[in-house]
Amino acid sequence: MIKQNIIKTILKIKWYGRVVLTKIGIKRKYKMSDSYIMLSFTHKLPDYQKSYHFYDRFLPHFVQYLTSGSTVVDVGANVGDTLAGMVGKKNDLEYICIEAAPEYYKALIDNLSYLKLQFPNLKVHTVNKLVGKEIDNVKLEVFKNYEGSMRATPGGNIRSHTLDRILSDNGINTNNISLIKTDVDGYDYDVIKSAQDTISKNPPLYFECFYTNEEQLNGYKNLFFDLKSKGYKKFSLFDNFGHYICTVQNIEEINDLLNYIYRQNFYDQTTTISYYDVLAFSDKSNKLIKKVIEDYVAS
Repeated sequence: MIKQNIIKTILKIKWYGRVVLTKIGIKRKYKMSDSYIMLSFTHKLPDYQKSYHFYDRFLPHFVQYLTSGSTVVDVGANVGDTLAGMVGKKNDLEYICIEAAPEYYKALIDNLSYLKLQFPNLKVHTVNKLVGKEIDNVKLEVFKNYEGSMRATPGGNIRSHTLDRILSDNGINTNNISLIKTDVDGYDYDVIKSAQDTISKNPPLYFECFYTNEEQLNGYKNLFFDLKSKGYKKFSLFDNFGHYICTVQNIEEINDLLNYIYRQNFYDQTTTISYYDVLAFSDKSNKLIKKVIEDYVAS
């Protein structure tokens, strides 16, 4: 017990030291796959990747299989950590990074400048807007005291913009999109709902399926139903540690999996995982995705 208390005290002291470094604006250089970015000392990504081998590793793996010159859409780009991971593995794609939070967007721009020093021919569009259709007039708040994450809450003056409109305004050819990734802490279903024209082409979608209330749960259930009607036949699920779980296509099975997380989070049951990341794809991507996942699991 004494030894455990000593360890806890040491960890607290180290954390306070990291807080101080963050407050005075000092950042650390961090390697993402085969590239580098700058992160604040209180950004938790390095801690998670040190503890969990597959954490945030799938997308850098996935983009290696995409056609050179095609476009990857990154909604909820944060400080550019996902971008850096993808660029380190595939820098001849066109990327569009969309981030609503001003402080994260500034860090994204800074990291993009740093990435362009490493990859001079890198092509990236950046947009500082909130993406959505029905989620509107919100404010952004740090989620669960984790600096690397913000979520939208009602009662603000931030307006949303549809993903279809943002892509059009930035001259993105939606026929050339090879992947759409979204991670906006609870409202990814609304982001995808705002991209009806774009998803009609059935590019693979990689989204976080995270919900804190029944409204969000139903939002995701409706999303899966809608995606099925638009040609997305299969859904590969990953846990919040980055491990591949399974690929399903039956709506009832999907709802069972969603309810499994819901019961844990809202009825004080033992927690195993907190949310899913989901890769949705159509028949035209079936062969590609099968290869991607087989190689990922074996890595």
